[in-house]
Amino acid sequence: MCMAIEKIDKKERPRIAWIDWAKAVGMIIVVFGHVPQYNTIEKAWICTFQMPLFFFLSGYLHRVPSDWTTGLKKYWRTLVVPYLLFQVIFYPYWIVQRKVQEGMALDNLMDSVVVPFADCFIGKPIDGITWFLYALLLMKLLADVVLRFRCGRWLALAIVAVAIAFTWIMRSRQHWFITPTIDSAIYFLPFFFLGYVVKYYCPFGQVDKPSKGYILKTTLLLVVSVGLVSLRLPDYGAWQPMFYVLGVLGTFFIIFLFRMVKWCPAVIVTISKGTIILLGLHWMFIGTTNFVLEHAFNLSSGIIYSTPQAILLALAITVVCYFIILFCQRHFKIILGGR
Repeated sequence: MCMAIEKIDKKERPRIAWIDWAKAVGMIIVVFGHVPQYNTIEKAWICTFQMPLFFFLSGYLHRVPSDWTTGLKKYWRTLVVPYLLFQVIFYPYWIVQRKVQEGMALDNLMDSVVVPFADCFIGKPIDGITWFLYALLLMKLLADVVLRFRCGRWLALAIVAVAIAFTWIMRSRQHWFITPTIDSAIYFLPFFFLGYVVKYYCPFGQVDKPSKGYILKTTLLLVVSVGLVSLRLPDYGAWQPMFYVLGVLGTFFIIFLFRMVKWCPAVIVTISKGTIILLGLHWMFIGTTNFVLEHAFNLSSGIIYSTPQAILLALAITVVCYFIILFCQRHFKIILGGR
């Protein structure tokens, strides 16, 4: 029986259009959100769900492996190896940024090599945004332990309650308890388990002909979430219940929106399969672009983009990464997790 399950696990799952759209567009939104720009309502709204969306989708797509050996091998290939490779790829940029932009002296082996790479193993990556891969690994391992129990879903609910309470204390004291990555994993854990529960009890299907009621619900998700953000524009995360409410509203809006889109072009499928490339490289591209423009236009105080400019930069980075994804699919699959 275990042999049969393992063979099924190795097969590629059928493509689901709304998931490919949500992953591809969601990652472009992440890139857009990291571009330095004015504190507009659209930027604030996007920040409420850009990471909750991906943790929800990760939980939605999660399957408890048939045995621990199979699961650990899979996580090593799909999460740990890409995580480590991105630290090596990002390292030259990190060194240049510290020396040129921040003026830090990294003249000894300990400060310039040993400590940065050692920190990666405790959730302080050189390539900062890859904290997501580290956090996702912790969530998957925890889920695999919890969900093997007969009362696993009730236990998961209890863990979510503890996670929310922990982050409430963490936010009230305004400092990290462990490391930023591990604390963030606890912070976003409810979205991961929510995705898993939704998949188990009421999986989302493609909507062929959306009814008026469905369109109304999708519109309400957008209107309510934007309305709530506009009320708390300075810092939507200052009040924790609002953080989770907005994360769920925005995530469901994106999902409801793309469930209505049946056609999924090859370019969207490619970006969806290679979101890890956009995740791992976009900070380097944004930082390099900022550095070039700041020196070209002599902007001593740093560059701030308007919303249209930020969108154009995010799309340009996506185009560059699209061709990198195609290259990696042929010649460097290991960084794609073997996909």
